[in-house]
Amino acid sequence: MSLTALAPQSHVGQTASTHPTFAWFVPDAQPREIIFQLYEYGLNGSRNVIQEIPLQSSPGIMTLSLPKDEPGLSVGQRYGWRVVLLCNPNSPSSALVAGADIDVVHKPGTFSDSIDPLEKAKQYAEAGLWYDALAEVLASGNEASILLEELLKDLAELENLQAAEKGSEQSQRLTQVVEVLRR
Repeated sequence: MSLTALAPQSHVGQTASTHPTFAWFVPDAQPREIIFQLYEYGLNGSRNVIQEIPLQSSPGIMTLSLPKDEPGLSVGQRYGWRVVLLCNPNSPSSALVAGADIDVVHKPGTFSDSIDPLEKAKQYAEAGLWYDALAEVLASGNEASILLEELLKDLAELENLQAAEKGSEQSQRLTQVVEVLRR
């Protein structure tokens, strides 16, 4: 297994949150330094680092939510994010890297905030708000394990459909994550 971003690769995932949650899977049980980087795209397509957060890795799903007490992301803007797992700090070329792009969009007006978190996650998923659906499921803990598997399987199937065109390995990686989570 490899370091895996729990996010779409064949298309850009969306969020209606200006302080989204990012998630990735770490296969290695040995704690290592990991760096989360958030990029803003410039008009010419250049990527500018707007946040860099050092973390310690732990095996399984790791998450990072942008702090609510800091300025959020801008609606209508595309961002990139990645995590860099430093396998050997003396050899930067040995680092594992995973990430994705994210679009911040307006929240549909038909959403109800007064529903059960798992129902809210389903509502987000149906609206194509991947990051929001995943954040709700991950915040719900063990009671949401089946829905987490469903979300990851659905994303793996979508990535598999796109794999022939794009040559993506994301579908296989997501399927492996689901298998590990079942153990």
